[in-house]
Amino acid sequence: MFTFVITADQLAVLEADEERYYFLFAILHRRYQMQSPAFAPKTDRHFDLVLFGAVAEVERLLNLEDAEGHGAVSNLIRITMGRDQQRMRNGNWFLNQ
Repeated sequence: MFTFVITADQLAVLEADEERYYFLFAILHRRYQMQSPAFAPKTDRHFDLVLFGAVAEVERLLNLEDAEGHGAVSNLIRITMGRDQQRMRNGNWFLNQ
């Protein structure tokens, strides 16, 4: 299991915003799934971008990570949140945007 050090502000967003929680989870899962937890970093630059970034910035990152992962990020969101994967593959990740 991976353990990351987070701030109180980051925790507040993770607890309050289901979309950003699962978006971050999916990105981290794709990035670290093949890495040993013993060698994983304790921080990741994507935390602040996904949790506090503007919708357009977060969607740009999600589109890039999804493309690099051959649909892995959008598929994980489809599974965990019941989202339409094609909508995400078209670049629209947030429901209310």
